[in-house]
Amino acid sequence: MLTSLRTCIVLICILLFFTRCNQPKNIPTVKDGAIDLTNYDFEKSGIIPLNGTWEFYWQKLYDGQYFITQPNPTNASHIFLPRVWNNTENNGIKVPSIGHGTYRLKLKLPGKKLKLAIRLPKIGTAFRLFIDQKLVSETGKVGASKKEHTPDYKPQIVDFTNDDENVDIVFQVANYHYNFGGIWQPVRLGLEGQIRTEREQAVVTDFFLLGSIFIMALYHLGLFWIRRKSTSALYFCFICLLAALRLMVTNEYIIDTFIHLDWFTIIRLEYFSLSLPLLAFIWFLYSIFPKHFSKKMVWGIQIVLLILTAIVAVFPPLVFSKTLLLSQVIILLGGGYSIGVLIRAAVLKKEGARLLLLGFFVLFAAVVNDILHTRGVVNTDHQFATGLFVFIFTQALVLSFRFSRAFTESEELSGKLNYTNKNLEQIVEVRTNELQQSNQMLNQFVDELDTINHLLSVKNQDITDSIHYASNIQQALLPLKEDIAEALPEYFIFYKPLDIVSGDFYWFSQQTNEQTGAVEKIIFSVVDCTGHGVPGAFMSMLGMECLNSIVNQQKILTPSQILSNLYEHISQILHQRLNNLKDGMDLALCVIDLVQQEIAFAGANNPLVIIQNNELQMIQGNSMSMGGIQENINFEQHTFPLVDNTVLYLFTDGYQDQFGGKKNRKFMKKRLRELLFSIHQESMDTQEKILEQTIEEWMKSGSEQQIDDMLVAGLKLRV
Repeated sequence: MLTSLRTCIVLICILLFFTRCNQPKNIPTVKDGAIDLTNYDFEKSGIIPLNGTWEFYWQKLYDGQYFITQPNPTNASHIFLPRVWNNTENNGIKVPSIGHGTYRLKLKLPGKKLKLAIRLPKIGTAFRLFIDQKLVSETGKVGASKKEHTPDYKPQIVDFTNDDENVDIVFQVANYHYNFGGIWQPVRLGLEGQIRTEREQAVVTDFFLLGSIFIMALYHLGLFWIRRKSTSALYFCFICLLAALRLMVTNEYIIDTFIHLDWFTIIRLEYFSLSLPLLAFIWFLYSIFPKHFSKKMVWGIQIVLLILTAIVAVFPPLVFSKTLLLSQVIILLGGGYSIGVLIRAAVLKKEGARLLLLGFFVLFAAVVNDILHTRGVVNTDHQFATGLFVFIFTQALVLSFRFSRAFTESEELSGKLNYTNKNLEQIVEVRTNELQQSNQMLNQFVDELDTINHLLSVKNQDITDSIHYASNIQQALLPLKEDIAEALPEYFIFYKPLDIVSGDFYWFSQQTNEQTGAVEKIIFSVVDCTGHGVPGAFMSMLGMECLNSIVNQQKILTPSQILSNLYEHISQILHQRLNNLKDGMDLALCVIDLVQQEIAFAGANNPLVIIQNNELQMIQGNSMSMGGIQENINFEQHTFPLVDNTVLYLFTDGYQDQFGGKKNRKFMKKRLRELLFSIHQESMDTQEKILEQTIEEWMKSGSEQQIDDMLVAGLKLRV
């Protein structure tokens, strides 16, 4: 324990020395609430922190207008910034952490119309900023009581152009939810470009560190996944994840880039990321050097840290923030003890101990810096992530050395195996003879397999030839395109079967006047039978025959009645009431009445897309298929007037259900509907080509094969 305390004291002294050495000299400071920058050159000297004694009005919320009527209030006191206002003197009274107040700075600039900016840190815990009587920024809600107050952290940049050489800067600050109030980080002033560049560099640095730390977390998680015994990799993964969390909820609060959280959640995450990383560090080092750790010390630190974490989880920020000093003391003791352990391991020349000592020393120095920064001793930013980055680098070197040693041992084992193999030549010779005999038996077996494969190939070719012949029959049963073109000059049919034969088919018929011979009605349908390939082809021929019987022989020309009769035909032919078969078909059917100038539609699961006057409607069919054992079958019929340039689209589900795209999803009905509307003014041949090209690119981008028969028909009607 004594060694740990000595180590902590030495580190603090070194950090304070370098901090003092790096402090800029001869920079104007705020005195008695004013700062004179008349001779200050922002171009050469850069950004200036507005540190020093500001005017301070405790329990007053004065805005910029107040100081016009009262330029020099008599109740003014002074407070040094940056520093929390806790226990500061205000007219002989100590300021508590809870309350509200006003800060004022009279700023004298070297000229007018300067494009300036103020970089605002986190302020505890809500504020309003006035520049020359204008409210230019507000974070949280400033109020005179806890009910009126809403805390928030939001580091930001405020731009302004001074109309006069004398500028009044006024902060209204309120804190009713946290144990520390006021402005405890430097407020920085500079040219707009300088301030924005500084902020961008800080954000880029934070994102770089965040990405690096997160990658290392995933890398060590992968090492643990491969080798579950390597618990040190798991602990190091936790260290990296907690460090990434702390980086996101401190400094520039980049967590707001990913998700917006309220102040209460952010402050809890900040305190969680303060204590838990030390717990992970100690278990990490304990897993590597267990003999050099005292179990009592490890468990003692662990219990205290877990209690502090539980307090943060249960109590409000005003309560758990009072444990900050205790947490920092435990971190210093635990870190100092860990350095003592690493020093002992390095003295004993344990593998990787020296590199780990170097990396942990830098990390611990960064932790000490953060603690001193939080206590207001130094004016640096949080450096925990930077220190952890150095520690990660040393850990990577240790892993590299371990892998190198493993490869060296592997080469030595390989040499020993080569020596052993020379004495096994006789055994190998015997095994070789046995293998030769086995190879002869295998060759005979392969010859027999070749014969069987040849017979199977011949049989398969016979089956394929039969299916091709069946395809010719199926194609012959489809309506002739010449007949369709005579009745419907403008149409297309995109027909892409999955197999040689198809379960999808289209059907066409026209009814003429017996006296004049003029075409009076056109019936067109697209049908999707159960299954595809040979079973679908059988069903498709059954559907064609039923439609021919109902329309062409029985002269039933009403869509709803056609579907009802078709349902009964299929149910009777397949004896579905006896064998409970559920095979059937889905279809969309239109009757175009050229005499009455109207279109009638009915569907079974399949819809109709109709475009009239450049407006698209999708008419859903009934939610049932053709065939089955349902009672009281009644299909709904939809009727539309026939106007010029009406376009009808009928399709089965094969196109819209096809998988593909970058995310390997279905094409979907909505995307098909949008595609049809976008191309409906093109020629019908062009529409067919676009449909074919679109679905091919969709399947190619998703590396998917066709999964079902595809059928899309388009009809353009002119009056």
